[in-house]
Amino acid sequence: MRDNQTNTRDHHVPRMYLRRFARHRPGGAQLMAASTDLTARFPASVNDVAVERGFYWGTDVDGIPHHHLEEFFTTLEGTDLNFGLFAGFR
Repeated sequence: MRDNQTNTRDHHVPRMYLRRFARHRPGGAQLMAASTDLTARFPASVNDVAVERGFYWGTDVDGIPHHHLEEFFTTLEGTDLNFGLFAGFR
């Protein structure tokens, strides 16, 4: 992977979904997270949950690296989703 690919923090679960399950605090939205062995629970920012460096990087048919899927999710997260299915969950 190239340097710019390993510097991205991509979320397995988009933050817009994580925020729906979070408690909104003055410092930001927080969830309860668990250690990988499930022995400890702790509060964590939605920015730090389900995140992996370079998770959504891919290559096109010509072998050129791209980040299109994460860019798509970022666009969605910046959109007001106050319509249809999501309208009742605000």
